[in-house]
Amino acid sequence: MATGIIGGVGQYDHVKETFVSYTERLEMFFSCEQYLGSGGELGRTNSCSKSERKKAIFLSEVGPVTYAVISNLVAPTKPKDIVLEEIKQKN
Repeated sequence: MATGIIGGVGQYDHVKETFVSYTERLEMFFSCEQYLGSGGELGRTNSCSKSERKKAIFLSEVGPVTYAVISNLVAPTKPKDIVLEEIKQKN
């Protein structure tokens, strides 16, 4: 396992979330924390700003129920497409 990885998305549970929602959270987990190389190996990437990393970690770690709430609050925009401060203000 690569060092510095924070948390994880967990297993997909069709009772708690749609597969689309799960894959969105999974993409956020991979976006700034790690990447899959061409051979499937895990490695670090520094292609994101600090605020993008925070948002990626937050969205991948909030869990399926909270992610669904956030998605509904920011619709039709996807949570990954807005800044974390804007997400935090939607309550």
